[in-house]
Amino acid sequence: MKSDRIRAFTLIELIIALFVISIIYGITFVSSNAYDSYLEKMEVKLFIRDIQNTRTYAMNNKLNTKISLRNSSNIYKIKYQAKEGINKALGRDLKFSPAGILELQFNPRGVPSETNTITIIGKKVNYNITCNIATGKINVSVIKK
Repeated sequence: MKSDRIRAFTLIELIIALFVISIIYGITFVSSNAYDSYLEKMEVKLFIRDIQNTRTYAMNNKLNTKISLRNSSNIYKIKYQAKEGINKALGRDLKFSPAGILELQFNPRGVPSETNTITIIGKKVNYNITCNIATGKINVSVIKK
């Protein structure tokens, strides 16, 4: 004898399923924001490393080197004295703050031509990168918006 009962989910089972789905969505959303800020920090560290490598190249090869920043396209160009430059770009959400083109030049002793502060604007944080004229040391300060 077959039963005429229809098998279906109860209201409580549906509510529990929606609750579990909302918890999973919340965890995913929070972790994606953390991942975006991690990527942003890595892009800034890569840019700082490029500045340090350009300075080291100037000292090792006794050449003038420079990094040119272009605000409109977020591209920076690393150029060695007589060689063609290397174009690189910041991450998709990062922007240089100074208008126009800013150049950071190093002489053969690794000393910058002037003290420059480069501001990189992120989603939640701004990064001020300062290259000291006396020592050539690069300082980074993080400013929350």
